[in-house]
Amino acid sequence: MKSIDRYLSRIGLSKLVLAEQGEDEPTFALDRDTLALIMAGQSRCIPFENIDVVLKKQISMSPADVEKKLVDDLRGGYCWEQNTLLREQGEDEPTFALDRDTLALIMAGQSRCIPFENIDVVLKKQISMSPADVEKKLVDDLRGGYCWEQNTLLRMALEEMGYEVTPVMCRVRWGKADDSVEPNTPYTHLALVVRVVSTPDMEQDGDEKSKSISTTNYFLADVGFSGTNSMNPVDLGIGSEPQDLPEGRFRVVPSKHKDFHVLQLRVKNDWRPLYEWREESAPLVDQECSNWFSCTYPTARFTNQMFICRIVGDERHHILNDQYVIRKGHGVDKDVKTEQITEKKRLLCLVDEVFEIKLDGVDTEEIDHFL
Repeated sequence: MKSIDRYLSRIGLSKLVLAEQGEDEPTFALDRDTLALIMAGQSRCIPFENIDVVLKKQISMSPADVEKKLVDDLRGGYCWEQNTLLREQGEDEPTFALDRDTLALIMAGQSRCIPFENIDVVLKKQISMSPADVEKKLVDDLRGGYCWEQNTLLRMALEEMGYEVTPVMCRVRWGKADDSVEPNTPYTHLALVVRVVSTPDMEQDGDEKSKSISTTNYFLADVGFSGTNSMNPVDLGIGSEPQDLPEGRFRVVPSKHKDFHVLQLRVKNDWRPLYEWREESAPLVDQECSNWFSCTYPTARFTNQMFICRIVGDERHHILNDQYVIRKGHGVDKDVKTEQITEKKRLLCLVDEVFEIKLDGVDTEEIDHFL
């Protein structure tokens, strides 16, 4: 990855501000690494400056005034405004706690800030999985992407941070016919298995520090199965035990097909399969072939529909062809609002203002194909 800082900025994590965290917002590990991340973000993004002093203005330390000036007005400030007590940590770059909490924070940030979208497929363009192309499109050009792009970007970022990541190819089972006799869906989805090594701090015994016991856990990380996926990691080390995550109740069980695992979602008192995979790292050549199938084959899902999705607050917003849907909650308690899109102008407005997809320089003549 060319720049992890640019990626973190794109997913909203390099300008962190301290605010009340609702249950549906990502949580932060209150440790030294998160502190370093916040300090580095503020140091890079909010300059030290005393221009108002030079202009003979008094400096307010009112919290509201400070926030308005340094955040809303895109200004800088001097020490009393910056409230910076620690300037050096002894490191040129912040370090990351390579744990489950940081993984969840990254996944939530990407899910909220980089929308799922297949606009280029609708416009008859082939999708590149080149790391440089993916980073340019999703980070620099403020676009979104579908699973092969989204999880490629996530893998690049996690590996840059120091995680060990295994890409796995998946057969989609959501909404598909029974496959008891043999598999009836190709590998059209990409997910990631992330290795997390935890080393808890142990109490010191006199001058001797007790040995730390390391534990290794594996998590399923997926920001590309939009609409029904968990934006939190799914623990792969607890068998078929249900896991209550922000987007619902999930579990991982053995598949009816040998050596495969199935991710399931609880829906209306029934366990429904999302997709299945096996514990085998997917070679890039296989990923590229499946990506090519997904964006070009005449009967593939994404050559036959437009789908755009983004998590906004505690709501999932999505466009499926001519339907704009806002879903709040899940299960029997969910609240759903639907609008039919009848004009290209309205579609482009939603794409820009709700999903924050920037199509500058993109020929959108056929974007309304599915209206």
